[in-house]
Amino acid sequence: MEPPYGVIARLFNTGAVVPFLGAGVNFGTRKPADAQWNENTTTFLPSGAELSRFLAADSSFPSQEKHDLDDLAKVAAFYVEATERKSLTDQLHKFFDQDFAPCDIHKYLAQIPTPLLIVTTNYDDLTERAFATAGREYDLVVHANDSQEVAGSVLWWKAGATEPEPIPPAKLFIDLKKTTVIYKMHGTVDRRSKWDNYVITEDDYVDFLSRMTGQTAVPALFMKAFRDRHFLFLGYGLRDWNLRVVLRNLRGILSSAANAAVANDQREQEAVTEEEEAALRSWAIQFQPSDLEVELWNARRVKIYDVDINEFVRRLREGAVMPTPPAPPTETILDPYIGLRPYTDSDDDRARFFGREQDQEIIIANLYAASLTVFYGASGVCPSCGRRRGLPAWFSARGSRKKCCRRLRQRFLPQCRWRRKKRSRSILHCRSTTSCSTARTPCAATWC
Repeated sequence: MEPPYGVIARLFNTGAVVPFLGAGVNFGTRKPADAQWNENTTTFLPSGAELSRFLAADSSFPSQEKHDLDDLAKVAAFYVEATERKSLTDQLHKFFDQDFAPCDIHKYLAQIPTPLLIVTTNYDDLTERAFATAGREYDLVVHANDSQEVAGSVLWWKAGATEPEPIPPAKLFIDLKKTTVIYKMHGTVDRRSKWDNYVITEDDYVDFLSRMTGQTAVPALFMKAFRDRHFLFLGYGLRDWNLRVVLRNLRGILSSAANAAVANDQREQEAVTEEEEAALRSWAIQFQPSDLEVELWNARRVKIYDVDINEFVRRLREGAVMPTPPAPPTETILDPYIGLRPYTDSDDDRARFFGREQDQEIIIANLYAASLTVFYGASGVCPSCGRRRGLPAWFSARGSRKKCCRRLRQRFLPQCRWRRKKRSRSILHCRSTTSCSTARTPCAATWC
């Protein structure tokens, strides 16, 4: 069975696919295909197993069992114990700070005019270089692992910036409708050796997965985008436990099957409809997967196809017609003054509240990524301007007004004086005149 090339190509052209790039995509540049990497190779990148075996030999790794020698996380952890963290990062920088040629998939993604969200767990900069060669701007977001001064943040390089901006994952905002983003989930090489970050040892993965479970690793904005886009996994194998756990956490957070409602202090699981199941359809392209990997992909509701990565890109090009980027939409701003008539949750009245679009996107993204979101502001900043326009539409889409704010008042903010808005059953407002447990000033808090 062949992949649905035409469907995937069209989805790429509408920005409805999130490509996940693994180490296997880099095999497309190996000439010949069975060429082996060593530390003197300058024409192609190492696989995870090849890199692991080099580090094992370099650090006198005690085991000679194949499954141990190929376990990069275990070998990297031993390397750090035998030497130091800096020795490992210096060695990794040496291997990845080279001008390897981008692969066909990198070039294909760089030629799509529609803004994309691209996720990769690779440390190399082949995707960035392909976009630079094509003259395409992009924002770069990197998980900060080795940069202790910005621990708990992601590093955000805006298009053309030479220095990153550290920002908490819950506060990152990028207009994904206008901007291509390359998100490097496990770190990256930095050619200037200033911002090298690598999630590579067992401890690194445990820390990353712990943060991921607590919704403090992957930016909330991306989690929101993942919910309504297909996944396309390229160059991944599921032999590694760390990747399987990452995928489980992603799908567990993103899938409709994982959405739970708070009712009587019990988390009730919602059933997945056939329409939702179809909407979550994702694909994996892997050359010669093992029977075990096929079963693991299928168990995650991902359709796996045994196709060479270069052949896959060639077929995508044949079925793709690159669209002309659409003109930016124009927005009509309605007069916000409506006299004595009260505001409602109608589309027209929501359109009257403007100027807080970025705040609205961040709030809604956090509602997707976390089970509890607090929206508060000092008196006078008008939190209702941000709440009225974005949140009613979000609740309507989820059909979950009655599932919000149950028993939150007594549990989380007993000091606050709460009142329930007549027209918003799912929003609670704090109008306390004294300090509450989340702010040192009078606050207007919204719980969802």
